[in-house]
Amino acid sequence: MTSLATLQREFQADVMGDTDAATGHVVGSSDTDVRARLDVYRHAYGARLVEVLAADFPALRGSLGPDRFATLAHGYVRSNPSRHRNVRWYGADFATFVAGAHDTAAGDLARLEWMLGLAFDAADAPVLTHTSLATIPPEEWATVRLVAHPSAQRADLLSDTAPAWRRIQLAETAETIEHPTGTTPLVVWRKHLDPHFRSLDQDEAWAIDAILRGESFAAVCEGLCEWHDPEDAANRAATLLGNWIGDGLISSVYP
Repeated sequence: MTSLATLQREFQADVMGDTDAATGHVVGSSDTDVRARLDVYRHAYGARLVEVLAADFPALRGSLGPDRFATLAHGYVRSNPSRHRNVRWYGADFATFVAGAHDTAAGDLARLEWMLGLAFDAADAPVLTHTSLATIPPEEWATVRLVAHPSAQRADLLSDTAPAWRRIQLAETAETIEHPTGTTPLVVWRKHLDPHFRSLDQDEAWAIDAILRGESFAAVCEGLCEWHDPEDAANRAATLLGNWIGDGLISSVYP
């Protein structure tokens, strides 16, 4: 007699399209053979994962159209079996797949959407206020490190996805995504309950990366000298810090 664990493994392998191992455990009928019965589950498994991708990447679906999106999603399902108990994480590699199977712009749009989802799911944390910032003694600023909000993420995209993403949200129609020269730096984070993103100048992108690496505010000021004179770099750092606090990007400072 086949053990339950063996039966479950063989049925899973069959549903995922790896083998026909489960055919020996299913009884056919006069109008439906064994393979047809099992294919109902195999099709349903793939269709459900495609639905998950459509829910996680609505802007990409709007950009490509439902037919092209479905073709890509089915291709991803065939080549990327789910490896998590929670289907929330199934689309983690979809952006990379889309970039290779379709084009870079579509892959960038998928990456942006995935990051927005991660920002929404990120842990809660307090945000630094201008009032609490004013309590830091001037002599401590040389060693102060800024702690980014847990939802904060940085990316350098090869296409300008932001305008297309916003137009798709408003009109739900296909949009052309521009391919600028060089990269498009952006930051994604959650403010209150809503994910946000915005494009960055190169110096701000570098500064946020430095904060995420745990560098001190003094090191950030020094690094900004690559783009600005020393005095202007300090002013730029102060301006950026004020903007980050207003955006809710900074959670705390230490020591």
